Amino acid sequence: MIHIDIKKANQIERLLSRTPEQANQVLARSINSSAVRGKQRAATSVRKVYSVERLGALKDLKILRASPSYLRAILKSTGTPIPLIKFDTIPKIPDVARVKARVMKSNSHKSIDSAFVSQMNNAHINVFERVGKSRTPIRGLYSPSLPQMYGNEDVVEDVDKVIAEKLSHELEKALGKMLWG
Repeated sequence: MIHIDIKKANQIERLLSRTPEQANQVLARSINSSAVRGKQRAATSVRKVYSVERLGALKDLKILRASPSYLRAILKSTGTPIPLIKFDTIPKIPDVARVKARVMKSNSHKSIDSAFVSQMNNAHINVFERVGKSRTPIRGLYSPSLPQMYGNEDVVEDVDKVIAEKLSHELEKALGKMLWG
């Protein structure tokens, strides 16, 4: 969680003591700008930690924006597990070769003995494995969902740092505009 530097917020309120709503508008604008930057950084950080392509990471991360009456912005992500084929998987197309996959960039490719790449009748390609000894029952292999990736400690720490810097910068910019026009 990011906390606003109270000194800057108090300075803004003092400068706009005649109209406190205006101070809240300035704070809300700064918070929203910081949240947008945090959203972009979260997608970048996920791609640094996990070996996944952009994969709509920005699309799945929503911002609940701050308003003058509610000075808080929330980054919220929803999603389902991602097919393993979307990560660094060898082979990418149906083949008889042994399947190797890597979810995190810090790890090496791990061999999945009982897995194979296949294409379903509806053109869905994924890594599958047999459920039992019979030929027919198979299940797809999946990775963590985007909300779980955003919850990674490294990602959260990086995003918190960027949001705090951006918020401080935005508040200084707002103070400068109020003081010197």
